[in-house]
Amino acid sequence: MRPEFTYDMITHLNSSLIEQEIPYRVHFKSSNVSAIEPLGQCACSDREQDFQKAVTDFFESKEIKILFAEDGYTFQIHYKTIKVVAAIIIDPKQKKIFATQRGYGEFKDGWEFPGGKVEQGETPEQAIVREIKEELDTVVEVQQYFDSAEYDYPKFHLSMDCFLCTVKAGNLYLKEHEAAKWLGEDELDSVDWLPADMGIVEKLKDRQI
Repeated sequence: MRPEFTYDMITHLNSSLIEQEIPYRVHFKSSNVSAIEPLGQCACSDREQDFQKAVTDFFESKEIKILFAEDGYTFQIHYKTIKVVAAIIIDPKQKKIFATQRGYGEFKDGWEFPGGKVEQGETPEQAIVREIKEELDTVVEVQQYFDSAEYDYPKFHLSMDCFLCTVKAGNLYLKEHEAAKWLGEDELDSVDWLPADMGIVEKLKDRQI
């Protein structure tokens, strides 16, 4: 699950503020957004930076990054967004889709559509061609944009643009993945897709690619 503010966490944060004699106390606005209120009648603006540093340090110790609003008081958990592209490689004659199984990292063994991050100066289409060449030693031709997936993983938000592609040259050699399969429409549920990719799979079923 994604990290969220808890009452126990906020209680300990307020205790820390008391120990540092910082005249602010934190309270909930929602499970992922908190606000502060100054003690007494003044805004105590001269302690605002002390407050922000104390709060930031507290959550960093818990490996949680926070983001302050423009008012300087309200803050929320900040989730990094990772932007990637993915290739839905299709075999038009066999009416099958190429799926790969990750061979490394946090999501090892999960099934996905191959792809990766867009580098500076690249278009999404150029990134797909480069990534598939690097990962599968194959040149693909990008046919068209298919759809996008937005998914909240525990430590980041994934934004993934997916494109329909066909093989132009090469044999889809696995350089980074541990396995791969060509899947027909009735076989799409036969592998354990990663959560973000699962949303795209459901849309593929609906559109009968």
